[in-house]
Amino acid sequence: MSQTVACFFVTDHGREIDIAWANGEDIQTTHVVMYDSTTVFVNWMRELQSMIQAGEIHLFGCFPNKWIECIKQLDQNVRIVVQQKDTSGIHSAVHALKSMVNSNEEPGEVPVTQTQIDGCLMADKESLCAMGIMPGIKEGGNIFDICKGHCMTVQGKKRLKELLLFPLKTKEARVQRLDQIESLYKNRYCFSDAQRLIKKVGNPLDVLQKMWKTQSLPNPKSHARDFTKLKESLVCLLELVAYLASNFSENASALVLESRDAEEQLHHASCLIDKVVDQEQVQEGMCIHYGVSEELDDLKASFFGTQDLMRHLTVFQRDRLPKVLRHGTYEWEMVHIHQVGVFMHCPEGIVPSYIYDCLPDWELAFEPGALGSSIYQGALYSTEVSNEVHRRIDHVLPRICDLEAAICNKLLSKLLQIENILADVMQNIADIDCLLSLAKLCAEHNFNRPEYSETDDEFVIKNGWNPFIRKKSVNYISNDTEVSVTQRIHVVTGPLDSGKTSYLQQISIISFLAHIGCFVPAQRAIIPQMDRIFIKMGAAESLSDSSFSQSVRRVSDMMAYCSSKSLVVIDEFGKETLSCDGISLTSGIIQYFAQFHAGNPPVVFFATHMGDLLLESLSHEATTSCKVLFMETVLHKIAPSDTSSSIIYLYKVKARNNDVQEANNGCTEGILPQCVVTRGTSILRLINSGGTLRRNERYSTLNAIRLANDIKNMESHSDALSILDKHSLL
Repeated sequence: MSQTVACFFVTDHGREIDIAWANGEDIQTTHVVMYDSTTVFVNWMRELQSMIQAGEIHLFGCFPNKWIECIKQLDQNVRIVVQQKDTSGIHSAVHALKSMVNSNEEPGEVPVTQTQIDGCLMADKESLCAMGIMPGIKEGGNIFDICKGHCMTVQGKKRLKELLLFPLKTKEARVQRLDQIESLYKNRYCFSDAQRLIKKVGNPLDVLQKMWKTQSLPNPKSHARDFTKLKESLVCLLELVAYLASNFSENASALVLESRDAEEQLHHASCLIDKVVDQEQVQEGMCIHYGVSEELDDLKASFFGTQDLMRHLTVFQRDRLPKVLRHGTYEWEMVHIHQVGVFMHCPEGIVPSYIYDCLPDWELAFEPGALGSSIYQGALYSTEVSNEVHRRIDHVLPRICDLEAAICNKLLSKLLQIENILADVMQNIADIDCLLSLAKLCAEHNFNRPEYSETDDEFVIKNGWNPFIRKKSVNYISNDTEVSVTQRIHVVTGPLDSGKTSYLQQISIISFLAHIGCFVPAQRAIIPQMDRIFIKMGAAESLSDSSFSQSVRRVSDMMAYCSSKSLVVIDEFGKETLSCDGISLTSGIIQYFAQFHAGNPPVVFFATHMGDLLLESLSHEATTSCKVLFMETVLHKIAPSDTSSSIIYLYKVKARNNDVQEANNGCTEGILPQCVVTRGTSILRLINSGGTLRRNERYSTLNAIRLANDIKNMESHSDALSILDKHSLL
């Protein structure tokens, strides 16, 4: 089979992507989660580039244009073919690939295998949502939203998403990130000040690039504002570096600025802006300090000398007016309006027409309000004197503007020399913003640093907890987990609401956080290298597909694509169908994992509330490969003679059996009527003892007639239980 074609299939609005490509005599596929992040897409494509040798790539689904450009940048020789907007999933892409690479073979004759990326932990969207890493349909919060609330910058939030969706490849990289988080974690009381400075830094790179794009449009006010904003960002950036060095460590400050030379260049740029730009001159339509250019200073002196001249001419022109217009309510002033002219301004409005008899050189230029939002809302008169002043100003002011624009552009060209430094700095600030959010999460929930197994066989968690449950409960019970080489399959059973799902979620969260180089919710954790995490917890509601069929398909994918280094978590499989079908299928799944790779299965955690029936259905081989855990409960009776009882959940995992069915009945007390619970308990005991179920008494025809009459006269459904109790049918 020719190695020429690869298929990319994007689903769920850019959140996930399936990739299939030809390799030798089979077709290989892989699945990664993007969450519409271009950076994550580029990272995964770099990992896959060495595996995919394709000269032609076919894109299925609504593929973002920016992703297409990323593919072209990775390989300029690749040919991109955009297909129709298909919605049938990776199977459509695989089918199309089969027909494209080898039209002579039947599609079913070409084997399809899923490929793993060496050293990378991969988890699909459903697993990430079930763990509580990314937002999903499950309640209880998620790590991304919690940490995103701690991030101060947009870049930090994007970096956080990338960190969660692209786990680190090597153990050395994870240890390095743990060291960085630990250096921040030790000084948790300085988080607020550090995050405040990060927020004040803003994004100086965006400001610089905006100024470069608008340099051909000279605007003193805009230039002064942008230069001042850039200077303030640089000052805050240097202040952030100093704060990190003094309150955290030199390594923490090195996360922002990697060299002393870069710090000196940023400081020089800040001083240069402060030396050149004068914010106080903006009101005059200028922005350059005195002393920067002698020619500019002379032109400004001439311009402001004209301003003094205008004040003297105002007095001269007012003295030429008739006495009735010279004093009193009329306040004359000679004003200059940029790019319009110089005028005599009368705030009171248009004066009587006889003024033209006394002053024939005067002429009404603008009526009141004609200039719109101008500060001069009165009548504006032009005179021979004002026209002469305007010619002088028009000769000086454009030259001032041109010189200031040239100086601003020269300053901007010098500042562009630090553009690459600013790009690296903003990326580093996003990294430290992300690390601070993770460190704050660890500090708020008392997370601890994990360890990594040297042999990839040791999997130990001491006093682990579920962070989403613990924050709601002060007296949360921690649990231990230990996976041995001989018993890698764990069956967790117990009554309903005893904490099985929470226990499974805590194991998956600890495993995933350890692989991204983050502290974990456990007193101690030793985590092996994993390649995939599969989680099945519940099923999404769908009108086109039943919950049971979704669960079966999900577990089928787990069995097909897992390896000996995977973590598989299955919660309450088969609860959507008959108990006998669910138990039989669960037993078969455990049997499959027990025989996986000659007794080298993945780490598997099952949770079920029908543990006694499941254990009876397992074979001897599967039983020896399983470790059975029970969520401990206690049935509490108020008095020894009392027949009723209530269940107390201890939320503690124990490797011993409780009376699970008694606990299941106990948990219904207080919810169902006592007569129903009593009848159910008696039936359960008869089933366990092998007895025969019988009616309490044989009814005669007369008794049947009496029962029918009582039911006919029943006023409400609530009377049904009392009628059944009256006739001894409970």
